Amino acid sequence: MLRCSVIITKDWVCYDLTVPAILTPLRSIADLDKALAESAENLLLLFKHSDDCGTSLMALDELQRHLEDASDVIRYRLITVQTEREVSNEAAARLGVPHRSPQVILVRGGEAVWSASHLQISAETLQEATADHS
Repeated sequence: MLRCSVIITKDWVCYDLTVPAILTPLRSIADLDKALAESAENLLLLFKHSDDCGTSLMALDELQRHLEDASDVIRYRLITVQTEREVSNEAAARLGVPHRSPQVILVRGGEAVWSASHLQISAETLQEATADHS
């Protein structure tokens, strides 16, 4: 599994060498379809990110803290709302969770089981939510 220092580009995001998970971008509806299908086997955490929002950058920092101790069985996916608006809107429609950014949505079996946005997103709340739904 690829691991690197914090890097956000238009193609991918990943974290420090000690982090056991990768935050993989969803670039298309087909990527969303695949992620939702995989949620039948593994808990899925979608992170909706705005790359020009300070609150979203703080939430990304909290997600990074969470990823330091995250489970390998959880799938982490990123939707950057500026560049993947269609994917963001489709995720909101399919999961029945009104759009916010920053936002995290936990998905199990193609259904939203928990969500949080803005300052509700912390390493601690992410740990609790993923533990409760794993």
